[in-house]
Amino acid sequence: MPSDSAAVRRHGLKALVALIAGVIVIGLIQSRAPETDYQKALLQSLAAGGFALLVVLYQLQRASAAAALAWLVPASCLAMVLAAVTFLRFESFSGEMVPRFSWRFGSTETPNLKVTPLAQTDSDEPTVESEGLAETGSWLEFLGNNRTGVMPEREFAIPTSADEVNRRWDIGIGEGWSSFAVSDGIAVTLEQRDEMECVTAYRLSDGQLLWLVEHKANHFQTLGGGGPRSTPAIVPATELSPGRVYVQGATGTVWCLRLSDGEIFWQRDLLEITGWTLSDSENAISWGRAGSPLIVDNLCVLPLGGPDSESESGRSLIALDAATGETRWRSGEQQISYASPMVMTLGGERQIVSVNEADITGHDIASGKVLWSFPWEGKSNSGANCAAAIP
Repeated sequence: MPSDSAAVRRHGLKALVALIAGVIVIGLIQSRAPETDYQKALLQSLAAGGFALLVVLYQLQRASAAAALAWLVPASCLAMVLAAVTFLRFESFSGEMVPRFSWRFGSTETPNLKVTPLAQTDSDEPTVESEGLAETGSWLEFLGNNRTGVMPEREFAIPTSADEVNRRWDIGIGEGWSSFAVSDGIAVTLEQRDEMECVTAYRLSDGQLLWLVEHKANHFQTLGGGGPRSTPAIVPATELSPGRVYVQGATGTVWCLRLSDGEIFWQRDLLEITGWTLSDSENAISWGRAGSPLIVDNLCVLPLGGPDSESESGRSLIALDAATGETRWRSGEQQISYASPMVMTLGGERQIVSVNEADITGHDIASGKVLWSFPWEGKSNSGANCAAAIP
């Protein structure tokens, strides 16, 4: 079939016009994203871009057919798809629904995970060393010692250039979103290592893995990625008791561990307490349990969750005895969100404030009694509440 140069130019011009129009529409949508919603803007952009792409491909196919090269567009599309599948690996979506990819065969500079705790080696090194302010300071729980994200004093100098920053150590760490709690020269966090959810403790002076406690659990959500989400809480050692670490995993396992060596004092399963199945929990709390333990008045307070039938028994919060793990009280009718409970003094009354799925509640610390509630719209498997309240 002979080539029709006029048809090639005509369809090529139409493809160019469709491409330019698609770019303009996407630009207009994205320009409004800061005032509207980034996720919706991305979905609208994908719809507009997808339609424009179909028009472009159709016109290019017509132009190719007019040039007696009808195979060119399908072959090119197939080659690009095969190349993407071969060289790219899908990782996850960002919070704005943007897909994240990595090179399938690319090298990584991430150091290997430390897998052998110091306690299991033949080393004669002391478990913890103190080598200055970095080790003597503490950051005991979510958002710091007072749960406000504020340090009363800065115990380090601010460098004036990158050359003044000295790297003390660099280690690999498992997947997850947990932060660190720090006390007595030990930094504790949660991480995902293959199918094992792990509580790990590292020595601040050199990054040495001091101990590791693990159990089989693996929460993964496409938008949020994999691994645990909460931050441990530390109660420092006293003359009468050792330092303790309180931790919640992404699927509802709660531990109380000895800070120095990871010995388990007690362990509870929040799903077992409520009779909830893991699949039902994952459907209702899609992005995993993110509430960090609150240690107050010898209680370990956590968001509980549970089926609708549990609302009468209390499912917004649970208070466990900090020493034994026994249930002291349950309170609140609402499903949980992704926020952590906080202690505040409001109206002269010291209390626990909890951001739940669709309301905010104040609770008496000793009994858990709901002192007040305020509607706060949210849905824990879609448009969720995530931020903790602060005074």
